Amino acid sequence: MVCFALYGCVTSGNPPKSVLKEALETQIDLAHRSLDNSLDLQDGSTEIISVKVDSSSYLEDDERRFLSISGYVDIRPPGFKEKTNTPFLLYLERGVLGESWSLVKPSLASNGLSKEWVTYPLGIE
Repeated sequence: MVCFALYGCVTSGNPPKSVLKEALETQIDLAHRSLDNSLDLQDGSTEIISVKVDSSSYLEDDERRFLSISGYVDIRPPGFKEKTNTPFLLYLERGVLGESWSLVKPSLASNGLSKEWVTYPLGIE
C-alpha cells in the first residue's frame, strides 16, 4: 500500500494531454501560416480529434533538454468532412520551474551549419 501511494506521487515528466494537444495545434497553425503565404488556403482551424503517442524520449543539446514525442494524430482540416491520420514529431521543453512547456522547433542558423531552436510557449499545467 505504501509503495502504491509513493508511486502515485511521482510524475512521469511527460506533459499532460492538454499541453500535447496545444503543441500540436501550434505546430499545425505555424505550418498553415507558412503555406498560406504561397497558397490560398481556406480559413478556419484544424480540429484535432485524437492523439496517439508511440514514443517519447529526452534529447540533450548543449545546455538544453528536450522531450521528443512522436505518434499519430487524427485531424480534420477546415473544409473537409473526413478525418486524416497523420504522423507527428514534436520537441517540447519544460519550463525552469516545471510548471510550463514550450514547443521547440529546429531551424538552421544563418551560417547554415549549426542548429538553432525557436521556442513557442504553451499553457501552464
